[in-house]
Amino acid sequence: MKNASTTILIIDDEPAFLQSMADYLEDQGFQVRMAQNGRVGLEVMDNEHQ
Repeated sequence: MKNASTTILIIDDEPAFLQSMADYLEDQGFQVRMAQNGRVGLEVMDNEHQ
């Protein structure tokens, strides 16, 4: 399931888990955005859709 046009936003407050998940998904061919909480996640989404 490799799709470079698919972007996934991961939100988690545990930095090690966040990075581990991002690394895995990037290895699977996804573009990944990360946020440490919901507020930051919303900011990331807003920035992506401007």
